[in-house]
Parts: sequence; structure tokens; C-alpha cells
Amino acid sequence: MSRQFADIIIPVALPGSFTYEIPEALQGSVHRGSLVNVPFGQSRNTAGLVVKVHDILPAEVSLREIGSLLPGGLAVNDRLTDFLLWISDYYMAYPGEVMKAAIPSPDDLPGRLMKRKQKETPDVPETVMVMPAELNVVQKEAYDSIKQLFADRETVLLHGVTSSGKTEIYIHLMREQLDHGRQVLYMLPEIALTTQIIERLRKHFGSAIGVFHSRLTPAARRKVWKKVSDGSLRAVLGVRSSLFLPFSDLGLIIVDEEHDSSYKQNDPAPRYHARDAAMMLARIHGGRALLGSATPSLESYHNALSGRYGFVELMTRYGDVMMPEMVIADTRRAGRKKGPSSHFTPRLLEAVEEALKHGE
Repeated sequence: MSRQFADIIIPVALPGSFTYEIPEALQGSVHRGSLVNVPFGQSRNTAGLVVKVHDILPAEVSLREIGSLLPGGLAVNDRLTDFLLWISDYYMAYPGEVMKAAIPSPDDLPGRLMKRKQKETPDVPETVMVMPAELNVVQKEAYDSIKQLFADRETVLLHGVTSSGKTEIYIHLMREQLDHGRQVLYMLPEIALTTQIIERLRKHFGSAIGVFHSRLTPAARRKVWKKVSDGSLRAVLGVRSSLFLPFSDLGLIIVDEEHDSSYKQNDPAPRYHARDAAMMLARIHGGRALLGSATPSLESYHNALSGRYGFVELMTRYGDVMMPEMVIADTRRAGRKKGPSSHFTPRLLEAVEEALKHGE
């Protein structure tokens, strides 16, 4: 049998990958995306991600062998592997740092024998699901425009004022993708991931949707990882780290509150912008990305106006509720006064007093 070799990413802050020989017993079992145990350093064994299998023997190098596959035959699909390599290249991060951020530690991977028992998170109880509410005329126009733009645009920006009903449009778009057998990722800033939005989506999608955020226990994260990987979890509501879940066929990524600065990972490495990375992940899957905001970021707004993104506006509040009156006040003049009210303009104080008189 001819010798085979594998280029493997190790979760350390070093450039490039490391080449190992595939022992005869594992030939045919090790492929791109396999998670393996390998010796690294003096006496340390570590998990690694195979990014290439080949038969090219590196010159003048003594190679070590792969120890074993991780239990359960765990592997990362090609699309996630491509995405991790893109993150490393585009954001100039070490591949090992990207792997460490994206793939749970061996003890937290599904199927791995745990050193100590952890309490598993119970499954979401089955609920009676309800159909999405019918869109009003303005929402329907926005929904149809988004679908039309998705025909020749990978990314669409939905600029919708507060309380315009953007979430209901998201739900209809998600339902359409799920009905076509594809997966959906709905991203929110961590602070916006409230019980209210979780319960609202579970009312429509039941156990088909999962939640992924930094406060989950390792056991809960392991469960979401496994269900996304095997396809039983077809929709995920999550924060920026949910980009690294092993989706197999993403049809739609929704980045709500796309202007929020928490989508940018500053520390530790890899330092990336989840909104921008989401657009690349959607492209890798042949899917679409929808950015939503009442106050779009300057760069997204520019890209929409210049035609790089599709652009849809939803400038009417749901139920024809009136927009609040906007008043520009000179706070510098109020600041010249002394006393406890120096930080408030007279007009604001009058409005507060009026509201209190009416019991508001």
C-alpha cells in the first residue's frame, strides 16, 4: 500500500499546518475534515483538523504518524473547513487559533467519553406550533422585494424603522427555507438574545430551532453541535460564534441589528467581524445573507446605495403607529445653569412633569 500523508491544523498560535503520515490501518478512514489525535511537541497528544490528504512526501523531514481518529468518527464538513481557512487567510489569523475558536475541545465534542459526568441540558419540550402571522401590505411588499433581489444578489440590506415588523418578515423567510429542506442561521447581538425572541421563534419552529450563545454549558453546546451536524437542528438562533457550527446546507443567514459593534471579535484571536464573515459563509453554502437594522452601519448603507447589496426599506411602523416626534435641544445652554436640573433642558422637564400628571 502506498504511503499517504495529511496536512493537519493544530490548535496552537503557529503559522500553517503540520504534515503527518497516515498509518496503514487508518488509510481510507482519514479524509479532509477528519478530527484526529496526533503527537505534538515532546510528549503531548492533541486533537487536529485534517485539511488535506495527499501522497507527496516532504523532503528531508522525519514524519510522525497520526495516532487515531477522535471517537465517534467525528469530522468537519468541507464547507466549514473552507470557511475556517478563509477566516485565517482574510483576517490574518493563525489557522490553529481559528480552529480553537471554532471547534469544541475534544472533551466537549459529541460522542467523546467525558472524564467526569456533566448534567445534560433537557430537550426543548414539544409545543403546539403556530403558523406565521399574515404580513400586512407594507411588510408583504418588503418581503417580495427581498425575494426578488435574492435572485441576483447574495446580500440584501433591510432598513426598517423600529417596530416596523422586521422579525415577522424574517420568520416568513425562514419558513420558506426550512420548507425547501435547507438550514437557517438567525444571528443577534448577545444583549438582544432575550427570552422573548427565543420563545417567539420556538412558537413557530418548535424543536427545529436551537439556541447558541456563550452562556451555554459545555453539555448544551455539545448537543447543539451534534444536532446541527447531523441535520436534525435545521435553524439556529445565535450570537457571532454560531457561525462556526457545522452547518451542511445553509440557505439563509439573517444578521439582525447588523450595525451592532458586538459582532466584531476583538480579543482573543481570531479577530473577525461576524457580519462580514456571515456573508462569506452564505456564499460558501450557495445561500443568501439578509442584514437588518433600524440604523444601518455606514459601510452597509453605502454598499446598499452603491448597488453592491440589494436594498429594501420598511419605513412604516406596524399598525400605522406614529413615529415619535424628534426634537433637537441645546443641552449646552441647560448645562450653564447650576443645580440638579442642569443636565436637562426645560422642555424635557416639562414633558416629564406632564407625563407624570397623566399617570404615565
